[in-house]
Amino acid sequence: MKRLLVAAGCVVLMLAVPAVGALAQERTLDDVKRDIQRRVTQKQPPFDDVRAEEVGRVLASLTSLEKDEWGKRWCDVGLAHEQRGDDLLAKKAPRKEIGEAYYLAYSYCRAPPPNRRPTNPPGAHSGRRRTTSTFRCRYSRFRSRGKS
Repeated sequence: MKRLLVAAGCVVLMLAVPAVGALAQERTLDDVKRDIQRRVTQKQPPFDDVRAEEVGRVLASLTSLEKDEWGKRWCDVGLAHEQRGDDLLAKKAPRKEIGEAYYLAYSYCRAPPPNRRPTNPPGAHSGRRRTTSTFRCRYSRFRSRGKS
């Protein structure tokens, strides 16, 4: 009798699991773009420290929900800010300006892919790792002293 109840329970679970999965709705590219744009407008994480016009350009360039494409697009913008920070550092620009460039680099490279799993394409992953390292090493030296 016990085995029969266990078997019946397993059958019920096996039938219920696909039904629960069917309820989960896949988000479209446009849905994800709208959500990100809303987060940028409302300054919600992880898009609270990025520039709306740059986000608009990144979103316009995305053609799929492919995480490799997303990682590359966001990190391309982040690495451009890192280069700008390096250039400002070489020119001995004001500390605040240098710090902002490095912080923007970090902010863009940490932007999550649409499925919120870590992105591991070769270029984006190394760019993300390098920018995080740059942020840790350099940003703390150049941030405004009034902020923690």
